[in-house]
Amino acid sequence: MFDMVSQVVLTSVSSLATIAVGLGFAFKASWQMTLIILAAVPVIGLGQYLELASLTGFGSKTRKAYEKSGQVAGEAIANIRTVVSLAKEDVFEARYFEVTREPHKYALHKALFASFGFAMSQAVAYWSYSVGFYGGYRLVEAKIINWGDMFDCMFAIVFLAMSLGHITAELPKYAKGKQSAINVYELLDKDTQIDADRDGTSLKTISGSLSLDKVDFHYPTRENIQIFNGVDIKVKPSQTVALVGPSGCGKSTIIALLERWYDVDGGQVLVDNYNIKDLQLHNIREHMALVGQEPVLFDMSIKDNILYGLPDSEGTLEQVEEAAKQSNIHNFVMSLPDGYNTSVGDKGSQLSGGQKQRIAIARALIRNPKVLLLDEATSALDSESEKLVQEALDKARYGRTTIVIAHRLSTIQDADLILVVKDGAIVESGRHYELVGLGGVYADLCQKQNL
Repeated sequence: MFDMVSQVVLTSVSSLATIAVGLGFAFKASWQMTLIILAAVPVIGLGQYLELASLTGFGSKTRKAYEKSGQVAGEAIANIRTVVSLAKEDVFEARYFEVTREPHKYALHKALFASFGFAMSQAVAYWSYSVGFYGGYRLVEAKIINWGDMFDCMFAIVFLAMSLGHITAELPKYAKGKQSAINVYELLDKDTQIDADRDGTSLKTISGSLSLDKVDFHYPTRENIQIFNGVDIKVKPSQTVALVGPSGCGKSTIIALLERWYDVDGGQVLVDNYNIKDLQLHNIREHMALVGQEPVLFDMSIKDNILYGLPDSEGTLEQVEEAAKQSNIHNFVMSLPDGYNTSVGDKGSQLSGGQKQRIAIARALIRNPKVLLLDEATSALDSESEKLVQEALDKARYGRTTIVIAHRLSTIQDADLILVVKDGAIVESGRHYELVGLGGVYADLCQKQNL
C-alpha cells in the first residue's frame, strides 16, 4: 500500500508541475484562446468525477463479496484432507461457485459503469479540443492571433492534457488505495470494550491467588444465553484446581475470564485481590501461561517457538534447554540433526501432536509463570504421548497456581481442589475422594470412566 501511494503521489506531483509549465506556454502563445479552453475545465472535471465514481462506487460491496468467497475457498483448502475424506469436493466446489455469483455480478456492474465513465471523460476531453480549435479559428479570423500562435497554444494545451491524462491513469490506483484505507480505518474505528494499552497497575510479581466473585457473564455473540450467574471461585497461591463437567458447561469460559479475553457482566475477577480491570493487561498476562488442547506453533525453529514465551522473545539456549527438559522434549530435540534449530514447519506440521504439545508446554514454562492454565492439554493425544505430556504437566504444576480443565478424570485425582461445573454453576467442590463419597455428579463421571 505504501509503494502504491508513493507512486501515485510522485506521478501526480510530476504531472502537476508539467501542467503548470504547459499553462505558462499556452498563456504566452494566446491568453484569449487559453481562457476559452479553460472555460471547459468544469465540464472536464465532471467527466473525471464520473470516471472516479464508477471505479469506487462498487468498492465496498465488491470487497465484502470477495471476502465471503475467499473465506469459503480458504476453509476448504485449510481442511482439504477432511473434505477429501468425506468425498465432498463437488459440494465445496458448488458452494464456492454459489458465493462467487455475487462478486461476479458486482464486477459486471462495475465494468459497465467504468466503461461509461471512461467514455464520458474521453468524450469531454475531445469536445474541449474541438472548442479550442473553433475558438482559435475565430480568433485568427478576427486577426487577434495568427495561425502560429493558435497551434503553439494548442500544442501546449495538448501537452498539458497528456499530463492530466497521467493523473487520470492513476485514478484506479487511487480508488484501490482509498478502499484499502477505508478497510483499515473501519478496523481502527471499531470500539473495543477491553483496552490493551499500557494504562493500569503493573505488578512486578504476584502470589497467584485468583478469585471469581459473584460473576455474571454471557458471550457478546449469544446475549440470550447466560453462562454464569453469581459464580464464586477462590484459588489459593500454588494450589492446583481442576475444573470438570460436561462439554459446554462453562469450564473454558473461566480461563477466558482469567486471561481477560472478555469482561464480566457483573461481579469481578480478582488477581492477588486486585480487580483484573484495574491491572495493566499485558503485564498480568505475562504472569500467566496457557496451554490449550490444540497447540499453536509458528513456522520457525523449535528454539524460536520456545523463546516466544518470554516477553521480549529473547533468551539464552540454556533457558530454552531447561524449559525443554521440564516439558520432557529435550531428548527428542537433541536427536534431531539440527537440534533446537530444526524448523517445525507450517503450524508444526513436521511434529506429532505430543511433540507439539510438549514444545507448547516448554514455551509456557520458560516464562516461569505464577499461574499456569491448562485447557484439556492431553485430551487429543494417544496414550503414550499423553503419559509423557502428563509427566511434564505434573512437574510444571509444582510451585505455581494451576487451573486444569480435563475430561480424563484420572489426570486430576491428586488436585488440591476439584470444582464440578454444570449449567454455568459450581455444583460440587472438594478433593477426589470427598466428591466420590458424595455420590453426586462427580461420582457419576468417575463411574462412567471406570475410576
